[in-house]
Amino acid sequence: MQLLVFSDIHNDKKALEKLLAVDADMYVCAGDLVTWARGLDEMAELLKPRADKMYMLPGNHESESDIARVCDKFG
Repeated sequence: MQLLVFSDIHNDKKALEKLLAVDADMYVCAGDLVTWARGLDEMAELLKPRADKMYMLPGNHESESDIARVCDKFG
């Protein structure tokens, strides 16, 4: 099983796209996908193609409710 774990992306779309281009069995976003919860929907849209293999944890820049909302919205 290949696990790809990443964190502290802070709205860097190009970095996220490079990570998601790597084929893995499971992806874990371990927090701070964005900065101060700004742009979370836009970044979550990039995660959508991997949603069935994605797990997200809140960092200090997203709340638990922010993560729950984008998971409900984007899969």
